[in-house]
Amino acid sequence: MTSEEWQQCFQGWATSTALSAQLWDVLVTAEIRDADVHILEAQARIASVGESEGIARIRSMLESHPGMATTLGVRDLTLALAAQLPPAILPSRRAGSIER
Repeated sequence: MTSEEWQQCFQGWATSTALSAQLWDVLVTAEIRDADVHILEAQARIASVGESEGIARIRSMLESHPGMATTLGVRDLTLALAAQLPPAILPSRRAGSIER
C-alpha cells in the first residue's frame, strides 16, 4: 500500500466497517509476504484475539499515535500490534508428518 492509501484507510476508521475489514485482511493475509518467523508469530497473535478485538487494538494504537499510519509499513505495524498481545501457539508447518 502507498502512504496515501494507508492514510485513506485510517481516516475512514470511525465511519466505515468495510475499511476496517479491508485493513484486517491486509494485516493478516495478502500484504504480508514475509516468511520471517516474527511475522508468522505476529499474525498468529493477531488472529488469536479475533477480528473485532484485533481491529479495536489497531484503532486504539493508531488513535494514540496518529502519524503511525504514514511512518510504518504493514510489517512494522503488525509487529507493533502483536507486541501488545499474548503469545499464540503457532501451527506446525509439518502438522501431518511424523518425525522418527
